[in-house]
Amino acid sequence: MPLVFIIVPVLVISVQLNNRYGYFPLQINKSFIIRAELDKTAVSDVRDSFQKVGCVVSKGMVLETPPMGIVNEATILWRAKITDAKSPEHACTVTMVGKTRSVKKKVLSGMTKEGFSPKKTKWHLDNLFVNNAEGFITETSPFEAVSVTYQHSAYPFLLWNTGPITLYFLWTLIFGLLFKPIIKVSI
Repeated sequence: MPLVFIIVPVLVISVQLNNRYGYFPLQINKSFIIRAELDKTAVSDVRDSFQKVGCVVSKGMVLETPPMGIVNEATILWRAKITDAKSPEHACTVTMVGKTRSVKKKVLSGMTKEGFSPKKTKWHLDNLFVNNAEGFITETSPFEAVSVTYQHSAYPFLLWNTGPITLYFLWTLIFGLLFKPIIKVSI
């Protein structure tokens, strides 16, 4: 029974740990991918819409390639890189000609106090706790999601590297076992 009450807070904490510590910031002069997914319900002709989509990056970033569209996935990709390390926070804005709603996505090259997630999406119940660090894309937008490919982080623990959620559970288990006699609980 206690597991039923504790599972929801543990899941929320785990997801937020992954959003905060699960990805390394982008490296200067290393390529990464910007991905824009069109909302198939808001866009009538995907192939025609590809010609209308553009990506504008902030100062200190450059787009290395023209957009590449994948029709059956309704996805457009750009390869970009950060060239200026003066600010750890950059942005890319994905727009569509004829539509008023653009999507601005954070791109980080250094750690900041503010949260971020690799993907910014429209509001869905399953995204409520996962991709919420930058807010949600408005429902009237022609884009379903905009994402940036960050490298997954790994932290040293004894002889291997592990992700932040695994590390969190390992340390929780270790401290739980260490404090078990003091708190006088049984597992």
